[in-house]
Amino acid sequence: DTHTQLGRIWRVLDRDPDCRVIVLTGAGRAFSAGVDFKGPEGTSIIETAKPHYKNLRGRPGASKILDYILEVEKPIISMINGPAIGLGFILALIADITVASTEAKMGDTHIEVGLTPGDGGVLLLPLLVGMNVAKELLLTGDVISGERAAQLGVVNPAVPPDELRDFTLSI
Repeated sequence: DTHTQLGRIWRVLDRDPDCRVIVLTGAGRAFSAGVDFKGPEGTSIIETAKPHYKNLRGRPGASKILDYILEVEKPIISMINGPAIGLGFILALIADITVASTEAKMGDTHIEVGLTPGDGGVLLLPLLVGMNVAKELLLTGDVISGERAAQLGVVNPAVPPDELRDFTLSI
């Protein structure tokens, strides 16, 4: 349901004459914590996910979300207020401007559960930080702070958490 709604909202916002800029952020403490790989009663869904990833090279819903975002003509600003993991990491980075809390945590951790990094990170990260840093982040599954992300060029600025909203809205 979340993927479906995220796919639909971009066209709605892009067509809205009253919307000049789109600010994407998380509700609550996380930007987007990523998929939960635990099934019913704590069982792992990795074995059922692997064939899906292997055959489809990522989730079709995630690919469509990214396509819709790329079609938006209005500026998009990501305000990374907390963890941005997996697809959440890529959603944050695909924006035109990305502002992070210095305390936010972000990364593509697909590799930690035996899955190929997906959702566009293999294309997007090298454009932001160069091939070597991108490979290191994707192949280790390292989760970095907003402060470190700014140092690497993954995000534009990183600001203290209590300044994040005002700073982002001032842009």
